[in-house]
Amino acid sequence: MVRLRAWVMADVFLISTLVAYIKLGDVVRVEFGAAFWLMFPMVLLLLRTTLAVPEHWVYYQIHLLHGHTTIYSDNSGKICCSRCRCFRPSEEDVCAVCGTALFARRPHSLRLSLAFLLAAAVFYIPANTLPIMISSNPTVTEISTIMGGIIFMWDSGDRAIAAIIFSASIMIPVLKICIMGILLACARFGVPWPVEKVSLVYRITEKIGTLVDDRYFRRHHPDERVPHLYSPRNPGPASLYFCLVVLLTMLSAHYFDPRLLWDKCGANGKP
Repeated sequence: MVRLRAWVMADVFLISTLVAYIKLGDVVRVEFGAAFWLMFPMVLLLLRTTLAVPEHWVYYQIHLLHGHTTIYSDNSGKICCSRCRCFRPSEEDVCAVCGTALFARRPHSLRLSLAFLLAAAVFYIPANTLPIMISSNPTVTEISTIMGGIIFMWDSGDRAIAAIIFSASIMIPVLKICIMGILLACARFGVPWPVEKVSLVYRITEKIGTLVDDRYFRRHHPDERVPHLYSPRNPGPASLYFCLVVLLTMLSAHYFDPRLLWDKCGANGKP
């Protein structure tokens, strides 16, 4: 649960459902059932639960059932586990509570995080320049990029969908890449802002997911709805690159050790 809860992305699921509803409304009549309205509190409660349950409490309760304790006081002879947040003796190589490798600071954190971030930035170029979707019918073949599809939907009146996809496929990835770059620079050269706020920015960035669905990048004219149903649509090569961008930015945030920010702040003589 602790390892997978960051990948739940219930908010992404909710947005995808709303996008699907809006697009289905072009060709069919859609009526809401009780489950649709229950989905909103379900998503909110699920997110609240995953954020509210601390890792160390979960592992403490598990070990307590077996008569063990995971409580150690913090001192110079202990290492705080990056997974379960429990303090362990420094001579342990593997946390006896959760089985995670123990380290005072994640080995090669800046190098790994920077490598994933640079790869994400490189792949983001073909993700936006190559076709995201290829649709065809007996008379014409149309190729859409991410931005081209957003502009087309905005001009066609699908402004809500255009805004959602712009946020998910353009704004969020760019912000995440830029913020991770700033965090890496702060951990390497120094923190010019209050370190508490910088750490909060990291935690928010780490939790941000994103989504894209190339099926929504084109909308036919209302008079073309019948042939639209029979027009084959295939994902373009940009789909693969965009998925890689999402995964690489998440890995970049995962391998970044935020404790390096506090180390750099202390090395510069700041409290």
